[in-house]
Amino acid sequence: MSVSVVILCEDELHAFFARFFLRCKNWHSKNLRVEKGPSGKGSGEQFVCENLPGELKKLRQFPDEARALIVVTDADNHSVEERTALLKAQCVKQNVEPWNDDEPVFLLIPRWEIQNWLAYLAGKSAGEENLAGYGQGRSANDWRAEVKKLARMCEDGKLGGKPPESLNLACGEYRRFRKLVRQ
Repeated sequence: MSVSVVILCEDELHAFFARFFLRCKNWHSKNLRVEKGPSGKGSGEQFVCENLPGELKKLRQFPDEARALIVVTDADNHSVEERTALLKAQCVKQNVEPWNDDEPVFLLIPRWEIQNWLAYLAGKSAGEENLAGYGQGRSANDWRAEVKKLARMCEDGKLGGKPPESLNLACGEYRRFRKLVRQ
């Protein structure tokens, strides 16, 4: 069975990260749609927050179809839990029931920025207390090796060394999501 997947994200790096991660996990999607914040036109985080309720509505319109929603947004100076709460509050504000653990919704919420995850995956020291500023000048496509490494690590259920806590949470979230969405 093939799954229709929507990736709701802030920018091109987030979109690449999610698409390539799925490809590394051998996902075959009959329909992959990426909704990303318009470049140079406001906050990517705001774009994700404002569009999530509508995407949840669309996901729920056809409960018998194989559909999934992947949300990628940086936590910035918030914790993952705080960013998740802000997303759920936006759903309530727009009169949409927030997602629950039984729905095929996969959250990728790096603390500060996704470059902190990429720095860790490249073997660099990257905490979550501040911006890593890692990889300036690299295009999204330059991160293939790091994303492949993450796909292997998530499959094994083991992140080596001292991974960012938000990355540990994302791998656990992926395992939950994967059980809900069978290919």
